[in-house]
Amino acid sequence: MDDRAHHRQPRQARKPRIEWTHWKNKSGTALRGAEWYDFDPQSGKIAEIRAYYASPADKSVAINELVDFDYAGRGYHLKSK
Repeated sequence: MDDRAHHRQPRQARKPRIEWTHWKNKSGTALRGAEWYDFDPQSGKIAEIRAYYASPADKSVAINELVDFDYAGRGYHLKSK
């Protein structure tokens, strides 16, 4: 699984996210997505987690991913280890 946290906004507006790849080795496929985190400003604890898939699982393609997203250019693994 590839996890990346992004902090590109001012501290008070940050919404950390983890982008991930779920490699399904038996079927030779993969699915990509992200989780977005909202924090309670008072306690600093996680208040909400939202999970998003890049697309509905399409069984006709080996790797489900975002169209025109440069996975290789951003350092993502392009095949399962």
